Formats: sequence, C-alpha cells, structure tokens
Amino acid sequence: MTKAANQPILIIGAGLVGLTMANLLAKQGFSVRIIDKEAPDTSYDDAIGLRVSAINKTSQKLFEDLGLWSAMQNLRMGPYERMLVWDEGSEAHIEMDAAEVGETTLGFIIENHLMLKVLFEGLEAYPKEQVQFILDTPIALKEHNTGWELELASGQIIEASLLIAADGSKSWVRSAVHIESSTHDFQQQALVCTVRCEKPHRFTARQRFLESGPLAFLPLHDSHLCSIVWSTSKEQAENLAGLPDDEFNTALEKAFWIPGSAERPQDDSSTSVGIQTSALGKLQVIGFRAHYPLSQHHAKHYVKKGLALIGDAAHSIHPLAGQGVNLGFADAKALAEVLTQAKLKGRTIASESTLLQYQRSRKHYNAAIMWSMYGFNTLFSNRLATLARLREIGVNAVDKQSFIKRFFIKQAMDS
Repeated sequence: MTKAANQPILIIGAGLVGLTMANLLAKQGFSVRIIDKEAPDTSYDDAIGLRVSAINKTSQKLFEDLGLWSAMQNLRMGPYERMLVWDEGSEAHIEMDAAEVGETTLGFIIENHLMLKVLFEGLEAYPKEQVQFILDTPIALKEHNTGWELELASGQIIEASLLIAADGSKSWVRSAVHIESSTHDFQQQALVCTVRCEKPHRFTARQRFLESGPLAFLPLHDSHLCSIVWSTSKEQAENLAGLPDDEFNTALEKAFWIPGSAERPQDDSSTSVGIQTSALGKLQVIGFRAHYPLSQHHAKHYVKKGLALIGDAAHSIHPLAGQGVNLGFADAKALAEVLTQAKLKGRTIASESTLLQYQRSRKHYNAAIMWSMYGFNTLFSNRLATLARLREIGVNAVDKQSFIKRFFIKQAMDS
C-alpha cells in the first residue's frame, strides 16, 4: 500500500458543512484531519443564536443516517408546517402546506451553533487516531506528485493525497489553488435577530418581499419566537441595527403588515383588508442585532486532482428561506458517496476522474438553484408596474393550481 493511501483526508474548515463531511467520512472508515483556527463552540445556554437554518427533509435523512438527528431534536428545534410568501407591490401571495403532499412538516428551524455542537460531539465518538482536530491557520499550499503539502502558521507541515475545502464563501483554499469564481453582489445586507411575537407563529415560515428586499420570519421552538432575516440596503441595515429597541420594533411591525388577501391570523377575526397590522401582532426584539453583506458566487470548477470544494467554498446563494446550507450538506453526502464507492472498488479516491463524478452530480443542480433564487429575489424586488401585475397573476395562479404547488413544495422539502 502506498504512502498516499495511508494518509488521512484533510478537511479545511470546521463549520456546518465541514463537520458534516467529517462525520460522513468517519462513518465509512476514513481517517480525517479537520483544520480550523478555532474549535466549534459546544456550549449550550439560554441565549438564542443569531444564525439559524431551515433543515429540509433530505438533510434530516442525512443526520438520521449519521445517528445525530435525535441529539438535534433534544436541543432547541422548531418544525415548520407551512410557508407563506406575499408581495408588497401587489396582491400576489402563495401558501405552501406540508399537508398538501401528505407530510406533517416541511422542515425544521435550528440554530447553527447547536448543529455545530451535535456534529462536533458526533466526531468525539471516533478514536483519536481516526479523527483529529488541528487548531491552526493554513498559510501555504503546494501541489506535488502525490497530493498536497499544507503549511500551517505554527510551522507544521501536513501532507495529504486528498484535501477538501469547506472554508466558506471567501475560501482560502479556492484562492490558493487559483480556482476562479463568478460573483454577484446583491448590494444588500441581511439584518438578523430574534423577536418575540404577540401572536403564535403556528409553525409557519413567513416572507414578505419589500422593494428593498425580502423580510423573512422563521419560526423557532417557542411558539412566540421567530428568527428574522431582513435583506435590505447597506444604509438601512446599519440604521436598523442602531435603532433603540422600541423604534426597531415599530419599524419591523410596519414592514411586516398584512396586505389585503394575504394571511389573516385565525385568532384575530377583526383584522380587515388593507389595515396595516403586523402579521404576528406586536413584536419585541430580543438580544443583539447583526448584519452582514449579501452576495452569491459559483466556482468555475469544484475539483482538481486531490482537491474538492464543498458548501460555500463552491457556491453561495441569497438566504431566501434560510435553506442554503442544505446544498452544502448535499455536496458532502455526494462526495462521501463517490469516495466510498472508489474505495470499495479499489480506485484512487484522490484522482481527478473520481472527483469529477462528484462535480457532475452537484455543479449544474447547484447552479440551477442559485439562479432560481436570484431570479425570484429580482422578480419580487422589482417595482415596475407591468412586472408587478404579471407577478401578481403568475403567483396567484400557482397558489390556485394544486399540482404545481405540490411540485414547489416537494422541491422545498427535498432540494
């Protein structure tokens, strides 16, 4: 057996996708080394994390197969059964319900740091010689005949025949190996925070498209708590982040009012068409507010000999409905399957021909999802009168056609 065959697989990045990749590989008997400048925060307290994700059915099945789903359910996790989307500039709205496809939920909302906790603890079940964390920063990467030579800030040199980059949208690895990436700056920032709602969210994910960008309310474990993602201009995001709590609450309620034919709370029959009432009543921000810039990118290539990009290192999308991380989880699953099959058949796991199987299985699909999200955001954020009318007709038609709606529901659950 060659030296390269005995080398562990290196994973750069200990985020959600990197740790999922490590769990998948470890379960298949691979040895892995995960490199990041800091270990995941495994603490658990009452403070709700600012960043959350909507986990779809496919990702749920992945975590079930890893034996980690029950641990996630034992932490703060909220199911969502419906999605309601409506438009500021027209009467267009659409409601998607899990019951329409015979399911009880569309997915689950969970705080990112709690997923990290479970994924990290899952790796601790493996022997230290199989799974190791290296807390350090990569500073140089050299390609040689049998793989890669990685130099860390501490001076340590690590050799590997296969390196997996899971180091985010500003991937150091992608830059170091000169893989180009097409990018689009949305000229928006996402403001995130947690709010307490007067009315229960009834396990419904809500999104209102404003002229400046979408405002999403994602239901949390508590029936009166939601995580919000408000995509807007840099100037407005900074202004909203700096407002006193009471002024921010007022601005949020105004932005989230019920337009004409959209949702009317079941517990408030007095709500009438045209009255500017927050869809969830009085709102109260809890804790900190943060904001970050929004852009999308797509790597020209996901792989080269001995190297693969996954998750945000390969692609990033607009955070519509908070589901972008599911694409990264699917990348990790696809790559793990390719590597496992190559190992079973005695093929070189780090060969370009092996890794291209992963690229073929994911690249075009990710591009389709990325550009559909881009188009969806652009269509709803456009205030041209003609487009607004066409949008209203089209969206309302979809809402009335059950077979078309079922297709979109299945896509949201399984993508």
